[in-house]
Amino acid sequence: MDTTPPASPTPSSAREHTGARKRRWKLRLAALLLGCGLAFLGGEVTVRLAFGSIEPRRHFEPGAYRADPELGWALRANYRGRWKEKLYAVPVVTDEHGFRMPPGAFERYRTAPRRVLVLGDSITFGQGVRAEETYPTRLEALLRAQGVEASVLNAGVPGYDTGQERRVLERLLEQAAPHAVVLGWYANDVTVASQDVRERIRVIDGHLVDDEAAYRVWRRKIEHSYPWDKSALIRWTNVKLRNWSWRRKTLRKRARQTREARVIEENLAACLEELGRIRDACRAHGAQLVVALFVPLELVTEPDMPARLWERVRAFCEAERIPVVDLRAPFQDAARASGGAERLYVYADRCHPSAVGHLAAAEALLPLVREALATR
Repeated sequence: MDTTPPASPTPSSAREHTGARKRRWKLRLAALLLGCGLAFLGGEVTVRLAFGSIEPRRHFEPGAYRADPELGWALRANYRGRWKEKLYAVPVVTDEHGFRMPPGAFERYRTAPRRVLVLGDSITFGQGVRAEETYPTRLEALLRAQGVEASVLNAGVPGYDTGQERRVLERLLEQAAPHAVVLGWYANDVTVASQDVRERIRVIDGHLVDDEAAYRVWRRKIEHSYPWDKSALIRWTNVKLRNWSWRRKTLRKRARQTREARVIEENLAACLEELGRIRDACRAHGAQLVVALFVPLELVTEPDMPARLWERVRAFCEAERIPVVDLRAPFQDAARASGGAERLYVYADRCHPSAVGHLAAAEALLPLVREALATR
């Protein structure tokens, strides 16, 4: 029996074995990196082809605002740009007066047999939807479909409160000579101290700014100045993660805040005073005021949730004989018909209606506006 021990590897063969093993690991790592790179490139191309715009931060491109000594800010006249939502962008055009209307629309409006002026904030403006999808435009189409030769002027401006809307009305009453005025109301007119906001806001590069240092950082992000912001895939992932967090945390938090909210009496009193002044101005010029109370997503999904603030405003309107439509019930009906309440709102947004929500609002307003026009 041969008991000779096996020969020990020579130093050169050991080095060759170690080198071969390192080469195998390098090849595996290179293959892994190549695979990841190709997957990332494929995802980047797919996302860019699937989405026209991916922006974690909503904004106008270019900035759409100008400073106004009385109102604080207003939309630029003859603006041409886009509103960039999280996963898409919509074109935005303003006329020579700074309204979200096609050029020359104001002159056509003035010659219409029946005229409706719509005041409001970003909801009325139509943040996140096309101009033809906003409830003022839908309302005009519905009126005309029922044989009412009416023209509807959308004077909504993002960020406005009831006081600013009253000032817009006073500017337009003589020129616009409306037969009916629709005011789109939302609760942030009361939950936010509007006067404080107006005093802080400045217009920089066409954007509304209350903190210039934070704005400079934000501006670099929307311009994709940071390397990671240049990737559409990374921005898409950011949007999806934020939406997941929004559904899991923010939406529940907002619902709890709405359920437990206490009415800020001082802010409510100021808002109702402005509503009364709008009503008086309308009556003095022979126009009928109609108020639409827009509601957040949680009031649509939770039928038993108290809505004290909306109830107080509705009670004021009813006591002052102002026609009012609370959109909670119409939105709940539309949610059942369309397959879910979230379809009535812009993606990852509990406040701004989608095209479906705008249509539901226009349909709910139609009988009140038609009645207002019939008596004028």
